Amino acid sequence: MERQPFYLRRPVLVRQRQPMSCWAAALESWLSVCRPGAPYTEAWALQVFSRWQAGDARIEWAGLKAVADLFSMRSEETGLGALTPDYLDQRLHSGHIFLTYIPTPGPVAAHTVVVYGIGNAAVDVMDPLEGYLSRPHEFFQSRTRALVGWPSCAGGVIPDPTARVNWFLETGVVLP
Repeated sequence: MERQPFYLRRPVLVRQRQPMSCWAAALESWLSVCRPGAPYTEAWALQVFSRWQAGDARIEWAGLKAVADLFSMRSEETGLGALTPDYLDQRLHSGHIFLTYIPTPGPVAAHTVVVYGIGNAAVDVMDPLEGYLSRPHEFFQSRTRALVGWPSCAGGVIPDPTARVNWFLETGVVLP
């Protein structure tokens, strides 16, 4: 089916500094367009969300949900075949997508990218490991599981997270 391509502004390219820190680098990139000027970097995220990480900086699924809650993302989990072009297009119309997926086939490990565009044949992403890429629709449809996050407010932005972050840093609790 021919679709109308839809592209948002490219997020800042943030290369992951550790082998498994893609989620933190992608968060920094996602915030560059959903909350410009936010002071939260990959290094900050690695430190603040350390209780949800393995020794190699890989974050647990619960930690990703905490990230989504802390930064006021609307989010949902999907299963095999759910990341269709229509699904991604619909979410992208609300703003840049913070997307963590589990690959298939292969070992069970997650990878996080920021989706900023969708065309007739491919999805454009900022990948903290490989840079700006276009991946065919089939690539995303074959993912076994994903956590999809997008901005909670109109215009593709999120509310100022400062108060929520400060509360989290003081108490260790993520406000609903």
